[in-house]
Amino acid sequence: MPFSVRSATAIQKEERYPAPEPVRLTEVLELKANVAETHSTSVCEILEAGMGTNIERENDRQFLTGNALNFNSNNQRGYFFTRIKTSKLGKIAHVWLWEGKEFHRIEMDVKPPAWSVYSYLTFQPQHVGNWKVEVREGGQTLTSLNFKVLQ
Repeated sequence: MPFSVRSATAIQKEERYPAPEPVRLTEVLELKANVAETHSTSVCEILEAGMGTNIERENDRQFLTGNALNFNSNNQRGYFFTRIKTSKLGKIAHVWLWEGKEFHRIEMDVKPPAWSVYSYLTFQPQHVGNWKVEVREGGQTLTSLNFKVLQ
């Protein structure tokens, strides 16, 4: 099926800034309900993972805005943001799954002690359905989020 999907990736310098302001408890509970179990055998530790409608920058720090688990299929972008703690250089992948099948994969470098990355897709009318995005290190899934693309 020919789809027009635009994706992008950005990385951020080593983080040395205070953590963002706490989110509301209801947002945390919703996020926890959608995040898969994090595995402890990985070199990487997921500090933050979320879906939203934009990435903003303040000084050298980037952060997710517009937290969302539902997106419109009218060329709306869905951003997956991940902040990772790691003890050594490595690679992770954002793997986007649509209706249970791999749709897009992008590999990104991560550096100690903490690193932020994001990727996004622009959703078209033919992308309606159930989606999942995973953070993978090699063959291991570190965390995942489920979301929907609506008409």
